[in-house]
Amino acid sequence: MTATELSKSENTSLKRVRTKPQLITIGDKQVISNGRWDDDCIIQHLLANHGRWIPVHEIAKVAYWSNSIANKKKVRKHLSILFDKCLARSEVLVVEYEGSAAKHLKLYEGGSKVEN
Repeated sequence: MTATELSKSENTSLKRVRTKPQLITIGDKQVISNGRWDDDCIIQHLLANHGRWIPVHEIAKVAYWSNSIANKKKVRKHLSILFDKCLARSEVLVVEYEGSAAKHLKLYEGGSKVEN
């Protein structure tokens, strides 16, 4: 075996295997395992809290592990994509605004007469 063949075989064994992020529980909080935004994990969190208004700062804590102004802005930037992905799953994302900023999220419940 030559040196180039040896290095090629070594390089193929060094491939990084990435796992899909998932919701994990640390203490009494749920967070995404890699600390980055993942639409599927956020939808899973919304489904687990179905029928409850979830503040944007809670979504920031789940996605980015901390509540800061920058993280809340990141969450708000992802809302349109999250809305589309919820529609693809036959769920409707309801967003409550205060002024021009989104403050709370929840999945629409078709059976309820009045959304509170």
